[in-house]
Amino acid sequence: MLYRKDEVVLLILAVAFSIIGIGASFLSVLVPDRKEVNTQLLKTEAFAHINKTIYWHINEPKKTILINPQLTNPWQVQSIRIKKRYNDQDIMVLSKMVYGEARGCAPDEQKLCVWVVINRLKDGRFGDTITQIVTTPYQFAGYDSHNPVTPNLMGIVKEVMADWDNGKESLVLPPYANTAGYKYFTSKSSKTGKSHNYFR
Repeated sequence: MLYRKDEVVLLILAVAFSIIGIGASFLSVLVPDRKEVNTQLLKTEAFAHINKTIYWHINEPKKTILINPQLTNPWQVQSIRIKKRYNDQDIMVLSKMVYGEARGCAPDEQKLCVWVVINRLKDGRFGDTITQIVTTPYQFAGYDSHNPVTPNLMGIVKEVMADWDNGKESLVLPPYANTAGYKYFTSKSSKTGKSHNYFR
């Protein structure tokens, strides 16, 4: 059976769109929240960075798409998974750490302690999870698994985590934290006898 040139072109286009449709359907099955994922972005910008670890932040807080750096074909979407940056246990651990390290300080000073942990997680040398970073021996002397978790402290921790989710950088609060990116702090007593943490 012979086809005219214009019929051949239409046939090729039909096959091409069918393949794209199949690929998009495959993606929707593998990624739970399809509405939050820009599939065109996955097929273009993401795969322009092959051989690098790529994190795509999507609309829902605490979730990130991790794309396997070994991908060479944009239809190898089975390597895409959803990764949470923190969980409820991390919130509890952070609250207990803040209680031990800064319970007598102002709320903004307490936030600085949480940012230390986030900055260490972003650094990559201190641990792979928030809980691991906080509970590592000799790192946060004030942390104790038996410390109470108060609603106020938990609210402060959640506020900092929300700021992190929204792309904010660590809080700068002179004279306690003069620059962002701090990963350490020490406690010193002021002239009034009250202790404050100083961050570097």
